[in-house]
Amino acid sequence: HAAADCTNPYIPDTSLELYVSSLNPSADPTPSELNLRNINELAGLASNCNPDVANSNSQTDACQLGLEKHVSGTIDCKGFQRSPKFCTNTDKALGTGCFKIPNSMALGHYVAQWRWE
Repeated sequence: HAAADCTNPYIPDTSLELYVSSLNPSADPTPSELNLRNINELAGLASNCNPDVANSNSQTDACQLGLEKHVSGTIDCKGFQRSPKFCTNTDKALGTGCFKIPNSMALGHYVAQWRWE
């Protein structure tokens, strides 16, 4: 779904975030463990992205996948609604998101969690 000319600007999306485990986890990380590892924060692009702490920046652009958050009531192609050709084929339109792999992230196995609200 997307806020677009072929739908309406009031499609609810409040957040799109990407969290990554530590290197080679022995088990799936808990939500609390993942909350400590927002990909943008790990890449040095954001700070205080843990949604569990008071005064968190988790809902700011800096902590969102693609470094931008959809603004409710607008047709802005941001957040989960990043699908520029949505109206061409609403059933199969490609949606994308960008993120930076931190320079300090070693090669190995990671568990990632993409959260959309």
